[in-house]
Amino acid sequence: MIAPRWSRLVAMAVLMSAPWCASAQPVSIEQGVKAAGLWCYPLAGNPKQYVYLPNQIRLATDQQGRPQFSFLRYVTNVERPPDHPELPRTAEGGAVLHFLVELDTPEQLTRDAQAALRRILNDDDIVIRGQMALEGARYAVVSSLLGGAGDPPDRKLLMTGQAPVLENNRLPLSFALKPQEATLMMESFAMKTRDLSIVFDMTFRA
Repeated sequence: MIAPRWSRLVAMAVLMSAPWCASAQPVSIEQGVKAAGLWCYPLAGNPKQYVYLPNQIRLATDQQGRPQFSFLRYVTNVERPPDHPELPRTAEGGAVLHFLVELDTPEQLTRDAQAALRRILNDDDIVIRGQMALEGARYAVVSSLLGGAGDPPDRKLLMTGQAPVLENNRLPLSFALKPQEATLMMESFAMKTRDLSIVFDMTFRA
């Protein structure tokens, strides 16, 4: 279920903080240079060619420009026990939150970074070959609003896990919410400041 109207809410609700880690590839990490806002690294076998770390993470969209996001709430009725028909019928349920995020860098920023590298290193032969590919990612979901009932309003670690990596540096994320959490999440999306943060620890390769 795609819900375009949630794009602004999710983009603001998911606050990304990624400690970048380069994998064991032929890249000279110690010679990295931050140029025009991009961290760029020379290839060990060709120091005039650079690769860079993507500098943006955002909600992914489909071919029609719609955000790839869904928030599905559900209710499961629990039948009364046959030997106690007088008891009220109860209901259980919750919600499933699913969305895709992707790493991206504007082409203009890449061109600006190449020009900055040539100027910083005084070498017009330097070329940025492309961005480093995402190899793996771990995530942690943090929230204060979705803490347990009666818990103090401290930020809490809700869950951690390994996010599978799709094509084009995309990461699918899916979370199951209990009934109370689903209600609080809906209320959080309606607030000016949302309360869901996801922190990534990523590994890249050239």
